[in-house]
Amino acid sequence: MNVEIKTIFGELRFDLTTGQTVQLLQMAEQWEKRTGCAPAQKTDPEPEWEDVPVGPSAEPPAPEPKKPARPSRKELWFGSKPEPDPQNDQAPEPAPEPDRAHSGFLMIRCEECGKVTGTCVRQPITDFRCSCGHSTHLRGALRPLEYTCKCGARFRYRTNLEDEMVEIDCFKCGAPVTMILGSKGKYMQM
Repeated sequence: MNVEIKTIFGELRFDLTTGQTVQLLQMAEQWEKRTGCAPAQKTDPEPEWEDVPVGPSAEPPAPEPKKPARPSRKELWFGSKPEPDPQNDQAPEPAPEPDRAHSGFLMIRCEECGKVTGTCVRQPITDFRCSCGHSTHLRGALRPLEYTCKCGARFRYRTNLEDEMVEIDCFKCGAPVTMILGSKGKYMQM
């Protein structure tokens, strides 16, 4: 039996058995009882139009007053977005990123000797002093780097490394772990 279902979203056609058709009709009746929706009634093909005066003596209808737009939830909570100033069409220059102090597990590459050192810093720092004596300034936000070694140890660091691929020795067992820089600026384990 061919069954056709028409909705506002589209039209579907099914080739169903008699039993499937009966089940579909029973489900439709149950849905109508739950929601109170009545089946669609056929209406006249076209409604009749009202008589509207036409010609030079006819006045155009007065425009309806516009309702003010309802503010969005974001605008209610945080205020509306400021209008752009037409006189100053240039975008403001971004402010330089302030120095951030970092603490916790850090993996820092020395700018002078290139040595990568993993350490845990308890007090927030903006400069890291290497064993060679050079002080590396930690600019802005550091990248997240986390890995799980074969031995089962899992470590999370913040790093200033910028290489595409990095090989790090596990802190617990010393096995090498290879990391690659992802598209979002986070190091991921290979």
